[in-house]
Amino acid sequence: MPPTRILTPLQETFLSRIFLDPWFRENFYLTGGTALSAFYLYHRYSEDLDFFSHGTELDSIPKLIQDVSKELNKKVIEVQKSPGFLRFLVGDELKIDVVADVGFRVGTPIFIDQIRVDTLKNIAVNKVCAILGRLDIKDYVDLYIIFSQGEFDIFELLKQGKEKDQGLDPFVWASLVAEVDKFNTLPRLIKPVTLDQVSVFFLRLRDQILDSLNPISS
Repeated sequence: MPPTRILTPLQETFLSRIFLDPWFRENFYLTGGTALSAFYLYHRYSEDLDFFSHGTELDSIPKLIQDVSKELNKKVIEVQKSPGFLRFLVGDELKIDVVADVGFRVGTPIFIDQIRVDTLKNIAVNKVCAILGRLDIKDYVDLYIIFSQGEFDIFELLKQGKEKDQGLDPFVWASLVAEVDKFNTLPRLIKPVTLDQVSVFFLRLRDQILDSLNPISS
């Protein structure tokens, strides 16, 4: 159990209810920052729920989200829809993303407290990939905490990330993480982390990757 309450009451109730649905339980799993913090590292608060699936159509998702929200006496709005992606707002505070992810996945989701949860390593790989598409301090903080556990190697994660996103190039990735200096705020944290710690870590990581790509330095 986490040392402090991370999920909001609405998140807890919504998760418990939606994973009672056999079809959803079999085909979808919780991932992203909420899964990372609530079930693994307990390092920050996260107000969203991210559900991924592989090879499952999302056509039945809107009705299921509507039904669960109705049971919880919450209004729901579908705020975004594109191929393989749906976003909902439940009540005034809970953002839900449902994604038909690419075929490659690291490991098999596991059940924790009746919730089907992504593996820590697959979350880490997804966070590495996320750096390519957005500049979000949450991704940097999450990766900082992940790497502080000492379990994963950046070069292995980059290699596995390329299986998900062919555009993931180590040189480009290393160049992008240098933008860590642009941040001036942190997400709501549970574990003490400073911007300086995150910045120093990623600048060192950048140098490590660039050195590995430079044959003169090896």
